[in-house]
Amino acid sequence: MIKGIEEINQALKEYVKEVQETMDETFKRMADESVDKLAQTSPRGKSHKHYADRWAVKEIPTGYIVHNKDKYQLTHLLEYGHIKRNGKGRVAAQPHIKPVEDWIIDNVESRLKRDIEN
Repeated sequence: MIKGIEEINQALKEYVKEVQETMDETFKRMADESVDKLAQTSPRGKSHKHYADRWAVKEIPTGYIVHNKDKYQLTHLLEYGHIKRNGKGRVAAQPHIKPVEDWIIDNVESRLKRDIEN
């Protein structure tokens, strides 16, 4: 009887490990796809001409961070708009991060289910 329980425990441990690896791969793929989407949809202009090309994925112990590695100061200003330098008027918001965030939220569960089942 004990041997059967040990085999079940071992099978469950292996399954959990496989699921964790699959989840990590799925999250990495989605992070990479997010970088591609941000590179395509990010604003381009004379004051931030390389902004769109600087998106990257950083791996951390708990997952992945998608960030703009060189022009991180611009993310909030471009996403939400800001007051002009001279204080007269506003620069319009150019939402490009929120749509990618929404895409991740809308698709992560179905991607995980699909990848774990395969």
